[in-house]
Amino acid sequence: MKDNNAQQAKLAQEVYTIAIDFLNEITATYKGWMGANSKLVVLGGLMINVDGPQRDVFEPLMFTAVAKDGTTDDLMAQAFNKKTPVSWTPSLPAPVFEKPVSMDSEWIKTMPRKQKRTVNAHFTSALPGSQIEELVFRQISKLGITPENSVFAQSTCPDELNHDDYNEDITRLMRNRYGEVFPLGGLAGLPFTGKTGWGAFSHHVPKDGNIVVLYAPHVGITADGVVGKVHRPGQKKATSACGASVGAYNAINAAAGSRRLAATATDDRQLNYIIEALKPHVDKVKASGDKNAIMAALAYETYAMVEEMLNDITDLKWMDTNSKLVLLGGIMINMDGDAPDLFIPLNFDSINKAGVRTDLMADAFGEKAATFAGTAVTRSCTKGTELNASVNRCVACHPSSECSLSTKEQKKSLK
Repeated sequence: MKDNNAQQAKLAQEVYTIAIDFLNEITATYKGWMGANSKLVVLGGLMINVDGPQRDVFEPLMFTAVAKDGTTDDLMAQAFNKKTPVSWTPSLPAPVFEKPVSMDSEWIKTMPRKQKRTVNAHFTSALPGSQIEELVFRQISKLGITPENSVFAQSTCPDELNHDDYNEDITRLMRNRYGEVFPLGGLAGLPFTGKTGWGAFSHHVPKDGNIVVLYAPHVGITADGVVGKVHRPGQKKATSACGASVGAYNAINAAAGSRRLAATATDDRQLNYIIEALKPHVDKVKASGDKNAIMAALAYETYAMVEEMLNDITDLKWMDTNSKLVLLGGIMINMDGDAPDLFIPLNFDSINKAGVRTDLMADAFGEKAATFAGTAVTRSCTKGTELNASVNRCVACHPSSECSLSTKEQKKSLK
């Protein structure tokens, strides 16, 4: 197959086959969510990014509805003509924003007393996602960072609670601001796309352009003020949020005293990683206090994991002279009832080509928010940085400090 176009098309089809095989494996293992009349609808195909003014297109390759008993209805022929799949471009309406962002505090009145008490106790500086997004945009605009000269990535949990409201969810608001998004995140918001994902994304930056990254795990709070749970649409009982981090925490506790954890299947790689990353910190989480304090501490530990992994995979190789990397980190809070979903900022800085970080927390969100962020998270610093204890932030190594040495030099200095 000498034709390069044909080779690339074949490669796309092979990747699709890998993806659908893996999807079939993981969906076949668990159908406990299904009621008698439930259906699992799967639409598979290839997304085709088209240059120029034309719309991107989609080639459907599978469209099925699966019942609880395994009965499968093939919908390809009815929808797309099964024998000859056609490119299909859905005509979707643009998101409609009901009202401009309000920076007042009226939203506080929408929280029941117990819910408000929980937010104040564990997420002191949280604000509605819409207000955080507006404050961030105002701050980075002063640096010359605009939607026209920047690209946007987010490392957030794929849970639909984090992406279902165009007016409240910070993930949706930032995506709308910048027009496109590169998803870095997997379960619990950890950037499982890794260095390969970052490398691919960072090649999309315009000349002298910038990257804006949102990274955040999430946690639920019920109307009764219970942390770690939330009522999902159509369900009577509150369920875990974040399910992955709570599931990892529960798995570690269930395996206490055992030689190894039971979760070793290769079809659950992301959860297994979270379990292993959380294990060294689980005793600290358990010692936090009551159940709400434990679930809040788990959310902050999950945040620290996300931040640590993000620091490991990102680089500045893509930068031109005037480029900047903006990092906004925090925790998304899924709120039961009438209150808007919240976001607590824990890191907000800008990095230039020389690696110099400018802390934007206080300027954007106030001194109290910056101080709280400095005490809420225990950070592990990456190579080339060291912890500044006074602000609990990782900063560039001082030339005279040991951390500025290479790994080999550090080993020599310890002998």
